Amino acid sequence: MPGKYYSKEFKEEILRKIKTEGITAVEAAKRFGIDVNNIYRWVSSGVGGTRGSLFEMSRLKRENGELKQIIGEIMFEKQRGKKD
Repeated sequence: MPGKYYSKEFKEEILRKIKTEGITAVEAAKRFGIDVNNIYRWVSSGVGGTRGSLFEMSRLKRENGELKQIIGEIMFEKQRGKKD
């Protein structure tokens, strides 16, 4: 039984969302109703010029956001400590 066909534009849209929004492949698969293995296959085959660095970039964006949140909390606590 042949698999479902996804257009190049559809594949590129999903990979672009992963790249720009920093979502995981699993989140993208759930959002678009596709198998996560398709996404990994598209990345490994270089769809949309991604070729492997996509997941590293996505991970770094998430990590950067987490670090910014931690810094904000530390700054808030520091400011709150000065007022007392």
